[in-house]
Amino acid sequence: MSQASGRQAQKARTRAAIVAAARTLEQPSVEQAADLAGVSRATAYRYFPTQESLKVEIDGEAFWAGVEKLVARRHSSPVEERLDALIDAISEAVARDERHVRAALSVYHDTWLRDPGGPVRQGRRMRWIDATLSETPPAVRERLRLGLALIAGPDPVLMLKDVAGLDDSEANGVLKWAAAARSSAAAAHLRTPFASLSSSPATSFSMSTGSGPA
Repeated sequence: MSQASGRQAQKARTRAAIVAAARTLEQPSVEQAADLAGVSRATAYRYFPTQESLKVEIDGEAFWAGVEKLVARRHSSPVEERLDALIDAISEAVARDERHVRAALSVYHDTWLRDPGGPVRQGRRMRWIDATLSETPPAVRERLRLGLALIAGPDPVLMLKDVAGLDDSEANGVLKWAAAARSSAAAAHLRTPFASLSSSPATSFSMSTGSGPA
């Protein structure tokens, strides 16, 4: 493990410890969670500068439970099908409670503004993508996972709705098409099909011209 990866892993463990401690408290505060987790209060406030940011993280555990359950399953289907299922699950969660997702993104942005060098998000999507790509060739996996991070998450759904004026279904179709295109590009880079990628053309979609803000 590289030094950078080691630091990221340590940050993830610290964040998880604070959240786990907070979940055991009836009305958790950042200070109480820090004390229970054995983390300094100053450190805890770097991860969660406000009570709202801690609440968003706790609520997120339940909010994304369906996606977590999906990626935890053992799969034998092609990677493209698994990516479609992942994007469907994310899109369905956003459509179910868009207000929660927007509130969480607002908290993440506020956390960065308070401390640009500090930890901002848990990084769930990278775990989801890594689980989905577990059988892809190592030669392209890293670049593919980073490319998919721009596609397989809640904020791309909202961006397409806000900027392009798409509805939930249209945004879902665009993101699945984009994921298939990324997978096809990775396969072409290897000049051989992935054993776990289908050779079918990218998912088609139709959409109206958006009129949302630029």
